[in-house]
Amino acid sequence: MEQFDAVIVGGGVAGAAMGVALGRYNLNAVVLERRREVGEINRGDALQIAAVRALDRIGALDAIFEAGGQKTGRMVFSHYRKGLLGHFDISQAFDPPFNYILTLPHEKIEAALIQEAERRGVPTRRGHTVRMIRRVDDLMILSVHGEEGDYDIRARIVIGADGKFSTVRKCFGEEPETYWYEQECVVIEAEEPAGVPTEMRMAYHPDGFLVIGPLSPTVVRVYIMSLRHDAANIFRMSADEIRKLAIGRDPFLEGYQFSKRGAHIFKMGLYHCNAYVADGCALIGDAAHITSPAGGHGMNLAINDAEELADRIGPKLAAGEPVSMGDLKDYEAERRQANEQALRQAHEIFMRLTGPDLGYRIMRPLLFWTWANIPAIPGRMFKQMVNLGISPSRRQAS
Repeated sequence: MEQFDAVIVGGGVAGAAMGVALGRYNLNAVVLERRREVGEINRGDALQIAAVRALDRIGALDAIFEAGGQKTGRMVFSHYRKGLLGHFDISQAFDPPFNYILTLPHEKIEAALIQEAERRGVPTRRGHTVRMIRRVDDLMILSVHGEEGDYDIRARIVIGADGKFSTVRKCFGEEPETYWYEQECVVIEAEEPAGVPTEMRMAYHPDGFLVIGPLSPTVVRVYIMSLRHDAANIFRMSADEIRKLAIGRDPFLEGYQFSKRGAHIFKMGLYHCNAYVADGCALIGDAAHITSPAGGHGMNLAINDAEELADRIGPKLAAGEPVSMGDLKDYEAERRQANEQALRQAHEIFMRLTGPDLGYRIMRPLLFWTWANIPAIPGRMFKQMVNLGISPSRRQAS
């Protein structure tokens, strides 16, 4: 039976980042991923400053740029009738070198991190599904179904990076209750006209705000926020019908060519596990928490989880020492505090932007006008968001 220092269950961004972070310690580790191909369209494409910093610390930032990552240093605000309201320069509000949002299609972020983890000796086995996990003496035994049949492997520690329906989480009985938002997001691609600068755009409309985020020098992702039944109706439209609706929310999109390639509905929820760790197991990323997309915290939290856990367990695994429950609890304490703050902040922002209650609807136009015309307001908000998701001890140290 094969034995590993660490087995990472799940090869999305969280698991791939974990592989990169553990790869610094020259461990015998492996990533098990049930999908046979890279790619998950139902995720974000923007790495916020907290994630960029963490990627730099684990040595993976260059891999993202080599895969085509773009720096975006400006957020533009607009109104469906009044047009451009104003802008906020992220690049001027923060000190270099980390004064930008880094954008890249999600599947390319994932692929770049997997490649970097493999370069460091942590391979990914695709088409391998973990069926059961149990503890025997000092080791964890994983029952795996692979393309060539079923097999068992042993590990000193198992890391669950396997998302909302985590098998690792189930092994210690942690099943969080999910709060589902009334809003859903229709996500569609569009080709932009030549000469448009690389920037993030947010447009106000009474039916729901709209966000435009760069994917490549010529393609953007358009996020159309609506109540659940409206989102389903929008998704059934043709690309040209969606284009006309999007132009109604942001006239700036006139001249863009829409395509339903990769189009999907993003169903948004919120949960936070009561426990991240059990004897021999730890959770990172969506296995431990999911959040609204406001602020783009999802990948921030996953990558910072991976960095923190690797720093806690990597040196001990490399030295052949046991990873104690105390080590795992220290990881949990740091990350729970950081993640709780980030999830709460993302929820508050999301409700201000999309909440269907009358109070939110009345205040929303004023909120957009304020963000666009009083730079100190978005500046203060962004400066708070920069540290969201960073473990408290790292925040104090920096």
